[in-house]
Amino acid sequence: MKQRLSFLLLFFSIVVISAFFIFSGFSSDEKGSSLNLNGNGSKTVFLEIEGVKIKAEIAQSPEERKQGLSERENIEQNSGMFFVFENEGHHGIWMKDMNFPIDIIWIDESLNIVHIAESVSPETFPEVFSPPIPARYVLEVNAGLALENKFGVGSKVFFPKD
Repeated sequence: MKQRLSFLLLFFSIVVISAFFIFSGFSSDEKGSSLNLNGNGSKTVFLEIEGVKIKAEIAQSPEERKQGLSERENIEQNSGMFFVFENEGHHGIWMKDMNFPIDIIWIDESLNIVHIAESVSPETFPEVFSPPIPARYVLEVNAGLALENKFGVGSKVFFPKD
């Protein structure tokens, strides 16, 4: 009886651990991409929108999100910052201590763009920019990148494995 109980406990533990690993990140999409920000140790993510590859730093903690790209002189072309929030919401972004304009892209849990604020300049501070519908993620990139590459509401965000 004790052996059977031990076996059932081990089996249940394996099932729970397996479920955790399966559901800890995003599920795969048709491009074979996935995103797992749960303790992967990396502070950089590579994503793709409308065929454009973007390298972004991850801002996951409240402190990282508050700092954002503030006080930097610039960012490289096709790069930016990817803000990860715990839940979907109307997450506001401002241009405090920014030195260059950016495009601000809000993304929902299904990895679809739900709103874009294009070429937002530092002079707009203290205005706060928010999406009209809830989003889970925000991507800040070089000003003009969204317009130049025809990113729009409904565009899909992918996280290529390569």
